[in-house]
Amino acid sequence: MKKLFLSTLLLLLTLSVYSQTYNVNTYYEELGGYVISVDETGMDGVVVSVKDNDRVVNFCEAYSAVRTASNYETTAQEFPNWRIPTMDELKLMYKIYKNGNGAKLSGNPYWSSTPTDKGMGVLGFFDKSTVFGAGPYATYNVRGVRDF
Repeated sequence: MKKLFLSTLLLLLTLSVYSQTYNVNTYYEELGGYVISVDETGMDGVVVSVKDNDRVVNFCEAYSAVRTASNYETTAQEFPNWRIPTMDELKLMYKIYKNGNGAKLSGNPYWSSTPTDKGMGVLGFFDKSTVFGAGPYATYNVRGVRDF
């Protein structure tokens, strides 16, 4: 009976460790950033880094910039799956910017991984809540996102 109790207790403790749920608009150090979306379980979603790249970059450089560990806070450097946000993810970032800006986003334009039909990169301009295309050699901010 004692073994059954201890086994059950161990199983419950293990399940509680692996069933962490997350909330949108919240910073989680263990995820390396600020949660911008979660699925219906609250266990999977997308997190945005709380730090801009150290310099503005063109569209081609943006891809390597989001994969450079030194562009992130210490905990965030542990994750290899940072990428450029999609246009939909930029829209989620804009909502965070307008609702207290917990992710410390600047009002400047950010690159999106969504290209235009003319081969230009698409940008989100948070101060003016606009979206526009820019040539691949124009330089703007990039902020990494990653799935968890």
